[in-house]
Amino acid sequence: MPAAELAPRAQWTLAALQLMSWGSFFYAFSVLALPMEVELGWSRPATMMAMSLALVVAGLLAPTVGHAIDRGHGRRVMTCGSILGAAMLLIWSASSAKPILYAAWTGLGAAQAMTFYDAGFAALTRRLGGGAPRAIMRMTLLGGFAGTVFIPLTGWLADTCGWRGALMILAAINLLAAAPLHWLVLAGDRVEPVAEGQATPRGASMGALRQRAFWMLVVTFCTWSLAFGSLTFHLLPLLAERGVSDAVGIALLASVGPLQIAGRVGLMLHRGAMPARLLGRALTVMLVAAVLILYAAGANIWLIAAGVALYGVANGMVTILRGIAVADYLGVAGFGRKSGMISAINGFALALAPYLAGLLWTGGGYGLVLAGLAAAAATGALAFWSLPAAGSAAERPETSASRN
Repeated sequence: MPAAELAPRAQWTLAALQLMSWGSFFYAFSVLALPMEVELGWSRPATMMAMSLALVVAGLLAPTVGHAIDRGHGRRVMTCGSILGAAMLLIWSASSAKPILYAAWTGLGAAQAMTFYDAGFAALTRRLGGGAPRAIMRMTLLGGFAGTVFIPLTGWLADTCGWRGALMILAAINLLAAAPLHWLVLAGDRVEPVAEGQATPRGASMGALRQRAFWMLVVTFCTWSLAFGSLTFHLLPLLAERGVSDAVGIALLASVGPLQIAGRVGLMLHRGAMPARLLGRALTVMLVAAVLILYAAGANIWLIAAGVALYGVANGMVTILRGIAVADYLGVAGFGRKSGMISAINGFALALAPYLAGLLWTGGGYGLVLAGLAAAAATGALAFWSLPAAGSAAERPETSASRN
């Protein structure tokens, strides 16, 4: 690992930058899509295609971005990501034709890959090694407030300056604040020579494909992506099918964000070590339990609320698990590329989730959807529970010095 570490202030600053990146390159879309549709007369599917493009591009680029950070280019990658994102927001602000919008969001997908959690986790792990988990918790904690801060901020900017003006201001925030801060806090990031006998980051990451632990983690996190993608887009119609009012349904869906933050705060307050094995086993069981409660709840609002609460808390903590399980089970060498490969596969699962849930719904309503999610969650739990103790020789080709 490079000798230059990150001071606590730099770690908190890097965490705050996640809030800016997620707020500008993800959550702003949910606010500005409607006024854009109204002005330009576009259909909802045509508009939503822009975000779909971004997510696909982000997933495809994740391994490459992670590999670049592993090699010591994190400072350049994350700074250029903020600059690229600012440029794409400006192009979006000037768009009046769909090809321009789609081009902008293709670029924003690249900016997402260069600035979002996977890139941040890779930068922290490269600089801090076994000390990264606490910093990862801080990053996900502040990043969890991105929607809370930027959805109302973007709405206020749109009301005040119009949607095009709002995008220009968001671009300025990333160009004048996020990019310089990324450059400053990651000072000292550099490419270092590989010692004789030490696995290169690329070689370590390719070796992960031959490890059973890698594929078990893929299965585990893909089941979370299926659950997240399905419940995010289908929870409201699911509740409506059971006779729950729109107001209550919206309140329950809106509670997921604060519940995620609550789960992360709980981990932050935990003073001792947080082994990935213990955390992962607990979270996979929580997901199975949450889906089963929703399946059995019927129209009982208290059981529904309990299921949503359990899901929300667990979903907040699984982001942290993503950051620490890769290092624990696969090693810190080549962390960025390994994490990026898992993220790329998860991206396709996330993209397919709403569609697959819709197919199940046509075949048997939301009871069948929840039964399918319960089966998927159980599969993910079995995959994670089958993992050996983190750092075992069978699953870790790197030296013990890389152990978390």
